[in-house]
Amino acid sequence: MDIQELKTIAQLASLNMSEEELAAVLPAFEQMLVFFDTMNEADAATFQQDESPSLTEPLVGAEHFRSDEIKTNTAESEGFYFEIPGVL
Repeated sequence: MDIQELKTIAQLASLNMSEEELAAVLPAFEQMLVFFDTMNEADAATFQQDESPSLTEPLVGAEHFRSDEIKTNTAESEGFYFEIPGVL
């Protein structure tokens, strides 16, 4: 990346930076881009799979869902609001 590209990025981000300020941050910006590239490579390696998941097999079974039990306790409610202990 050169200083002109960084100047264009700064303008697109509505940053008012002088040439000296841009030159000072250029090494850090390049280091950040290298870091992001490394992270993208790591993500690609992590999520690369030999087999794709089957669309016919469910990924989540019924045991993962809570039961639909309706709990009514009028002692803890006031009108249309419920009191939740420990929440301010």
